[in-house]
Amino acid sequence: MSKLKRMSSAERYRQILICRCDRELTSKETADEIYLSVNTVKVHIRAILKLMGKRSMTGACYTFGQDRLREYRSYDTE
Repeated sequence: MSKLKRMSSAERYRQILICRCDRELTSKETADEIYLSVNTVKVHIRAILKLMGKRSMTGACYTFGQDRLREYRSYDTE
């Protein structure tokens, strides 16, 4: 059995969004950071945009940021 942990799509998408939105990395830098090919990162980005109903990473990052802010605020009120 492989020692590599298999990530779910949701985990991988979140990892890519953090690299692209929070850290403002390019696709190449993101690929290097999370040990994927640039083409795989681009495929994931297309899937993320489709899932979020967005046409650009700018829109996806805005929504991602808003979701994280809501999540943070919900922890703050508990």
